[in-house]
Amino acid sequence: MSIFVPSGTRLDYEWELLSVTIGGIFRVWNGRNIGMQEKKRVQWVDIAKGLTILLVVFGHALQGVVDSQSITLFSSANSLYIGKQIIYSFHMPLFFFLSGIFSQFIYRNVRVVVSSRVHRIVFPYFIWSLVLAICMQIASRYTTNGLGLRQFLLSPFIPFSEYWFLYVLFFIEMFYLLVHQIFPQRVLSISFAVGLGLFILIPFLPSFWILPFFSEYLVFFASATILSNELMKKRIRDILVHPLIIVGSLLLFIVSMFGLVQLLKMEDAIWLDYFLLVTSFLGGAFIIEVSMLLEKLRVRRFSDILSSLGRNSMKIYVMHLVPLAGLRIVFLRIFGVSQLWIVVLVTFMAAMLICWIGEIVISKLHLNAILFGQS
Repeated sequence: MSIFVPSGTRLDYEWELLSVTIGGIFRVWNGRNIGMQEKKRVQWVDIAKGLTILLVVFGHALQGVVDSQSITLFSSANSLYIGKQIIYSFHMPLFFFLSGIFSQFIYRNVRVVVSSRVHRIVFPYFIWSLVLAICMQIASRYTTNGLGLRQFLLSPFIPFSEYWFLYVLFFIEMFYLLVHQIFPQRVLSISFAVGLGLFILIPFLPSFWILPFFSEYLVFFASATILSNELMKKRIRDILVHPLIIVGSLLLFIVSMFGLVQLLKMEDAIWLDYFLLVTSFLGGAFIIEVSMLLEKLRVRRFSDILSSLGRNSMKIYVMHLVPLAGLRIVFLRIFGVSQLWIVVLVTFMAAMLICWIGEIVISKLHLNAILFGQS
């Protein structure tokens, strides 16, 4: 029985039919029995990853339009700019936090871990960077970002485009392995102290290699390694899903967004850097609390869809950039569509659909290991 509409109505029946259909689609996307996987996974983490990857793709859809149209806070279409800034104020810190939830890898054999990370992170980074570089080279007459094969040749040393996340994540995990080798009993506390210290020093650090990225996101990954055990406790989760906690987190996040807009108007880079810690904590906390609530309420089909997106978040992350950029070029440069929010929404939904189709085709061709580093 649906929990959204009264039982026994035609609308109830239609909602159930739609839910079953959509749920079935995402079971196909997952490519294997969901029930078997859930025994080995934490559902609220998958749901949180699903919500986060939706924010990532939608944020990139916004960013592409904002950058291509040179939209600022003071432009007539500034709602696009503000929407992008709201998402960017917490979505990548949250992704790093969720990546650090399961940090047990640091206690395994170093050689095995390095080999695993090269296969699951480094190979997809280079493969999909090459794919994006080729596409951007072909479409160079329609783009202004200057990306192409020449920039790809520098990708071992300079993170390529939006795949910087994979590049930085790999080195953060290698940093953890190194600290564990030197201070095996204090790896978590030392890594967090280093991360917090680097974050505080961000405005004063040189823009050398990946140091700005590393300094900005290490603290979030490190926070997860410390808090992960507590977040797995039912008693803690029951507290976090209390309606007052969730509503309070949302209200505080909304208030912080007003503060963010004011800082953007002031163009105060230093305070913006520090304010990221506040918006990341509040936005991330809200997403995690909602994810835990969905797990607790057992809104089965909706939760299954988000969980499936979370399990496939790596695949979506590496695949979505090409269709997103290509569709944006078609709408803005070829067809000259002026309704920018329509462009954002359509390219976002179309990119997600193409990712779903692409994953099914890649799985059928048994290319997951090569393209995604997954068996």
